[in-house]
Amino acid sequence: MPESNLLTCLPRLLATLMLCGVVIAVQADDATGDNAGLRRAQMLSFNCFTCHGPEGQGSGEIPALAGRAADELKARLQAYKRGTKQGTIMNRIARGYSDAEIDIIADYFAELERE
Repeated sequence: MPESNLLTCLPRLLATLMLCGVVIAVQADDATGDNAGLRRAQMLSFNCFTCHGPEGQGSGEIPALAGRAADELKARLQAYKRGTKQGTIMNRIARGYSDAEIDIIADYFAELERE
């Protein structure tokens, strides 16, 4: 695909991925039982796997998220959200999450073991 076509499609692709994340998060909110919180965290974190690899283990030059300190992940996501840290697409992705959702995502990845 020529680069110009990729750049044209990228905003639509990102919007679609974020919409999927919202739908999944809403479904997770409806979950009941002991694993509802875990399921919500997994659903919110699903978008991250596309770039950061399965279960946040890292993918090539994109860093692993699994096993990182929750406070570090929260600070970075908040910085992307506020625009004080620049990234290729992380600023747009982070703005799609509430502060509470950022906390859930960071806590989820902090609990995962890095392979």
